[in-house]
Amino acid sequence: MANFHNHPRIRRRNYEYPRLIPSDIKKYMSPPNGCRHLLSWSINGQLVLELDATTTPYGLDLKGSKGFQQLIPTAWTKLKNGARQWWLCPECCRRCGVLYFDNGFGCRHCIKPAYECQNGSRTDYLARKIRELRAKEFKQSESDHDLLESSHTMPDGVPLIKNKRVKVQQRIQALQSELMFSFKHGGF
Repeated sequence: MANFHNHPRIRRRNYEYPRLIPSDIKKYMSPPNGCRHLLSWSINGQLVLELDATTTPYGLDLKGSKGFQQLIPTAWTKLKNGARQWWLCPECCRRCGVLYFDNGFGCRHCIKPAYECQNGSRTDYLARKIRELRAKEFKQSESDHDLLESSHTMPDGVPLIKNKRVKVQQRIQALQSELMFSFKHGGF
């Protein structure tokens, strides 16, 4: 569940950050040391970041405009049939597959990008949970129903054990009650 109290209402989502992903390791670290690459990221067709990268024995040395410079180290993990190379977070030295850029590269724990669901209010969360439960248990598409419709009138999707069906209906009713309370008291 999203933590609605410890972050600003709207945070940048994880896909809005320039990032280094696992396939970039193979692309940029497999050429010999000293090989140079131009890395660029664009969002919605607009260039957001451009860096000059050089392969080193320790990782990827990045240089950008305005004096930006950062070394992204890598690490190896032995596998049963080979090995896997990882990015190491320059901030906390964690092994990770994805690094996000926000005035320097860092892992998810250091940069703290938001998932889509973390930017909503409590009512957004309640509506999403009701839709998910109905879609999962009653085999309805998430847009085909009214959020406040009684779950007792739902058609049988997949045969459920009676006790499970009752529990799902009770959970949906509890979420609907909280949603109605939020609507009445302006919690959206």
